[in-house]
Formats: sequence, C-alpha cells, structure tokens
Amino acid sequence: MKQISHENAGAAFQKILTLSEEEAVRSLERFTRDHPAIMAFLGDRSSRDGVTREESTVWFALAMGIEEAIRSAGFRCKGITIDELETAEEQNTSWAEEEVPGTPDDTAAEPGATSAGDPRLAGYPQTPLLTCAMERLEELEPSAVEPDETGVAPGLVVLKTLIDCLVHRALPAGRGGPHHQGAK
Repeated sequence: MKQISHENAGAAFQKILTLSEEEAVRSLERFTRDHPAIMAFLGDRSSRDGVTREESTVWFALAMGIEEAIRSAGFRCKGITIDELETAEEQNTSWAEEEVPGTPDDTAAEPGATSAGDPRLAGYPQTPLLTCAMERLEELEPSAVEPDETGVAPGLVVLKTLIDCLVHRALPAGRGGPHHQGAK
C-alpha cells in the first residue's frame, strides 16, 4: 500500500472529528460492523487501563480517522482479528522498548519510543499517518502521549498497532479478495 501523506491523514482526521452527532453515530455503527475486533481491542484496553468514556471516544475517533485515511487513499480493510491486534501490540511494545544504536548523528535513541519522530521509525512506510495520529492524540488526550514507567508512550504503541493491522488488511477498493462481497 502506498504511503498516506500527512496532509491526507490530517484531512481524514478532520473529517471524522467534525462529523455532526448523527453522522458520527452512523459512522461509528459502520465502523463497529466492519471492525468488531478493533472495537473489542479498544474496549478491552479502556477497561484494563481505567479509561473514561470520553477518553474511549477519542480512541474510537482516532481508529475511525486512520481507517478514513486508508479509505481516502482508495483502499478498504476488513477482517482484522483480535489475535492480529494483540500480536501487533506485543510486537510494537517490544519495538518501542528497544534501544536504537547509532542514529545518523551518532547518538543512540533511549529505550522507550515516545513520538512518531523516533529513530525507530526510520523506514516505516506510514510514518506520516502515525505522526498525524499522534498529533491528534496529543491535542485530544495529552496524557496518552506521556511515557509510562517503562519509558514508552502507550498511545504510540496503540496507534501503530491500529495502523499496522489496518494497512496489512488494506485492499484496493472495488477489487476482489477474501473480503469482497462477490467473493465465494
């Protein structure tokens, strides 16, 4: 899948975050229908982490914004499983906790990824989308971008997990595949 620009990601988040209440309910219903595992994953995290209803709403809106950015790029994605999300979260947590030796300016990144500008993201194809999502998260829920006791910003791990899984399942819109309505 092609890289989603920061500008296109920003437009997608703006679209989701400015929906009327009625449009937001319809969009959330569609997203829940298309992505029940993401809703369960975010709901489980909310329960486990003691997240308020308002904070949960932020996470649902960000997930919808990520999906909207992918859709706006001409792709659609369905069929993500809770196992995929949990595996990606474990991998991204390990990735975020790693120390990065020898960055271009001969400094090493400390363990604990905290921003989308982290050197760990060198070569990550969806850095602009992740950066935009992190900026929105920082605006809407600043505590989620603060490093935890391990030095990792939990919001970065969750957003990268959502992006990784949605991009992995992205298919060109209107093309066949296991999630195409006409597939047998």
